[in-house]
Amino acid sequence: MLQNRMEIFKGAKDEMIQEGFIHKLVIKKLVAKDAGNYTLSCDGVTTSCNVTVKGKKALCLLSFLVFGIASL
Repeated sequence: MLQNRMEIFKGAKDEMIQEGFIHKLVIKKLVAKDAGNYTLSCDGVTTSCNVTVKGKKALCLLSFLVFGIASL
């Protein structure tokens, strides 16, 4: 998974979950620098979304649905 073209990894702040074809990124303690374009690419299939941070947020959940891929 990429944020603004930089690879992100699972850690204390970011949690990545796969449930079948649904891939989720949970960002804990969301701050302004978490805003940007998030992209997931698997086997030639790419999906992305743009995240805007306004005010104080405690949590952000991004879900990507990827068809045609059995698993990552």
